[in-house]
Amino acid sequence: EMKFDWKIIVGSIVGFLGAALGSVGGVGGGGIFVPMLALIIGFDPKSSTAISKCMIMGAALSTVYYNMRLRHPTLDMPLIDYDLALLFQPM
Repeated sequence: EMKFDWKIIVGSIVGFLGAALGSVGGVGGGGIFVPMLALIIGFDPKSSTAISKCMIMGAALSTVYYNMRLRHPTLDMPLIDYDLALLFQPM
């Protein structure tokens, strides 16, 4: 059973900073989340990987939501090129 202690607080801070830096850099943050979840909080590697993927998905959704509202700085068009995004979607 997991109880609330200092490891949860440190893991939350590292997770928040990892998500912020991963979103800004566009790398996701899995290289930070998996070791943090395994070493600091104490999850096994399989659970750490699954939780890391959920954390990355949440950060990615918030970044997409933020960028959907932005416009191109010089042209009258959205910042996200939706035609290019559709090109990268799997068939």
